[in-house]
This record gives sequence, structure tokens and C-alpha cells, in this order.
Amino acid sequence: MANIDEEWPLAVLFFPPIAFMRAIILLLRFGGSTIAFGSDLSNSLILMFCTGSVFLVIGPYLHAVLPGQQGTGIVSHPLFCCSKRWWAKSCGRLKVEPSGRAITASLLTPPGGDDDEEHGLVYHEDPDVAQERERVSHTAPSNVPILINSLRKVYQGGYSSTAKVAVDNFCLVVDPGETFGMLGSNGAGKTTVLSCLAGNIEPTAGEAFIGGYSTATELDYVYKLLGVCPQFDVVHTDLTVETHLQFYARCKGVSPERLAAEVMITANKVGLSGDAFGTPAGELSGGMRRRLSLGIALLGNAPVVLLDEPTTGLDPDTRRSIWDIIHAERVNAGRSMIITSHNLEEVDVLCSRIGIMTHGRLQCVGTPQHLKDRFGGGFRLGITLHEKSHAARVDAFVKESLTARATRTSLINTSVMYNLPREHVSLADVFARMEDAHHNHLVQFWEVSQTSLEEVFIRVVENDETQDD
Repeated sequence: MANIDEEWPLAVLFFPPIAFMRAIILLLRFGGSTIAFGSDLSNSLILMFCTGSVFLVIGPYLHAVLPGQQGTGIVSHPLFCCSKRWWAKSCGRLKVEPSGRAITASLLTPPGGDDDEEHGLVYHEDPDVAQERERVSHTAPSNVPILINSLRKVYQGGYSSTAKVAVDNFCLVVDPGETFGMLGSNGAGKTTVLSCLAGNIEPTAGEAFIGGYSTATELDYVYKLLGVCPQFDVVHTDLTVETHLQFYARCKGVSPERLAAEVMITANKVGLSGDAFGTPAGELSGGMRRRLSLGIALLGNAPVVLLDEPTTGLDPDTRRSIWDIIHAERVNAGRSMIITSHNLEEVDVLCSRIGIMTHGRLQCVGTPQHLKDRFGGGFRLGITLHEKSHAARVDAFVKESLTARATRTSLINTSVMYNLPREHVSLADVFARMEDAHHNHLVQFWEVSQTSLEEVFIRVVENDETQDD
């Protein structure tokens, strides 16, 4: 305190925290009597204003030209602020229309590039995937909510590691009102695709469009059409549910007149309009926080919603309630959605089309029924015997009466399971013969089911591993 009346070196005051601290000390000690021009207080205030103004410009500039953590984010050219387009956009005179141009044919190459050729690998693209790639080439980005054209993302390795291809020439078109499900094991590239669509990661090659706007050059317009529910909840523990929804609604451009109504409508949709509405996010359960993340994604009537594993780690009751919310948004609001999940039942229930990814590649695509027909092993016949000793008789009955290609897959106590090849059986014959066996007391109970999506997923992954070998 002995040196408080002495004038500080001017160079020290260029550091804003020191200038602010010095100004507060002088104001508390002398009040406003020392604010004369040239005084220590006036120098502190002037330098604090000047340096703050400089940092206000440098901060957004560095945010635009430097990548984020782990190299993520869309990076602008260092001289982006010198372009006429940027100045016209900043002044509000630039009007960008959704792209209606045709897709560049040179980008539409199947997966399996130079890296595979170097290792002597030949990649055979699935016919449905090739048809989807062809569909991309004939679709204008402005005509569909989501269009992904030959998206590729490669993470460069360090000195001792090779580059990692996370996404390999991924092509997809999502129609209005469609819910597309992406399946794949850990590291298949599902989250990377969504991150490229959301502008969190810059793709190495290819392009993606949301509502006709490029995710590489027109993110400001993309964000007005997009809602994202990330894999892990990004909430502020000290803010209430109401404050969260108000903040993100303003970020999405909801007008002040509609703000309160929009917040309440969204809270009602996700079941957070009761006591949870005024509760800090840090005091919510995991299921409630997941509902909040989903509500943030649905704010502002975004026509496109990306949901990255929306129900992972939730109890069955909460999972079912979130399924109901997602289904209602697709049916009532007509939103187009992409859902990634490890829950095969979830994808089967919610999605109108499904794609399975492995090693960054789309291995197959189609409706759940189409995939079951193509990759399924046929029908599964389950029989409950009166006694386990009747298993041999039932084996003979199934092979003689249904199909000689039937194979017994399991026998546990009195329960036996058979696999019936689809092309060698008729469901009508199966029902008629099994009813006769039931009336003749050969079997106690029986059931026929289709191949599950889980079996399809396992078969596709195993086929890809075999092809790579």
C-alpha cells in the first residue's frame, strides 16, 4: 500500500487485468478526483478500452482461422475478411439461396482408394450403396433436407503412427420426413459423419448439404435449420431447464415475442414442464439431462435433427418415452432425422431406412425389411416339445414336411430352434404343417419369426471382416 500513490509504468497497464485492478484500486482510494486526463486512472481506463477493443477483434478472428481442440472445427482462410462476400454478409446485403446445382461427378467415387490399392485390396461395393451413390449424383441439394456427397475424413497420424481413415467416401440422401438410422460398431465412423454435418469437424474431402446449404461455406444458414443432440450431454450444471431452453432458443433466432411460448412447448414435448422446469441441470437425473439435450435439439422447429446415440445408458422406461418423442416429431412435425445407435431395436422401431457402417464405409442401406430379406438367414422356427426325448422325431418331421435344408440351431431342455431358408419354404405350408403337428400332439407350442436386425448386423460386419482379410 506504500506505493499505491506512485504512478505505475505505462507498459504494465497494457495488460487488461492489471489495468482493471489498478483502476479499481484508484477509484476506491481516491474516488473520481483522479480521473483527469493524463492521470494514472485515466491511463488505465484508456488502455483497458483500447486493448479490450483489439482483443474483441482478434478473438473472433482467431476463432475463425484456427482449428479447435484436437483439430476440430471448420477453418476459414486467413484473409477471409478481405473478401467482398464476407463484407456483404456482415452488412446483411448477401442473400444465399440453397444450392440447386448438380453434384460434381469427379467426387462420386466408391470407397477403397489409394490406400487399399497399395495393400493389394479390392473393395466390392454393395449394389444398394452404389445405387445410393448414383441417387446422390442425380439429386440437387436444395431438393432434400440432407445430402452427403463422397464425404471423407482422414486423421493424420504422428511420427510413429499411420493415418486413420474415419469416413471413406460416404454418400447419402435423406428425404423430407425420413428418419435414417446409422448402425456400426465403435469406431465405425458414425459420430464423425454427424460431426461433419454439424460443422464440428472439417472433412478431408467431399461435401455435405443441409437444406441446400453447404456445411463448409454456409454454416450460418445451416445452423438455422439444424438441431443436434450430441452423444454426451452438454449442459451447464448451474443453469435451470428453463434458462437452458431460453438461451438456446435465442441462439436459434426465436423472436422475443415467441420465446416464452416456444420454451414451454418444448419443455412439454420432452416432459420437463413440471418440477424439473426450474431445477438446475446439475440436480437432474441422467434421463432428465438426456431429455434436456433432446429438447435443445428440437427448439426452433429445426427441420433437420441429428441424434447421436440419444438413449445410450438410459433405463427401459426412459428409453421408451424418448422413442415416443422422436416418433411424434417425425410424424407431427415432419422433421428429417439421422440417428446413430447401438440399440438395434431402437433403430428398427424408429427408422424408415437403415445404413450399416464398418471401417468408415457404408456397407448396406435400405429399409429394415429389405435388409432382413437380403442378409437374413430366412425364418426361425421355435418349438416347445412335450419331452426332450421327442427331439429326434421332430427333427425328422421338420426335414420331411417343411424343408430338407432346415437346420437345428439349438436344443435347450424342451425348447428347440430351427433355421428355415427363405427360398425353400412357404409360410402357408409351415403354418398348416405345424398346426397339424400341434393337433397330433407332436409339439406342445410353436412359433415362426423373421431374422432379427441383430443377425443382419452381425452378418454384415462378419462379411466385411472376411473381405478385408
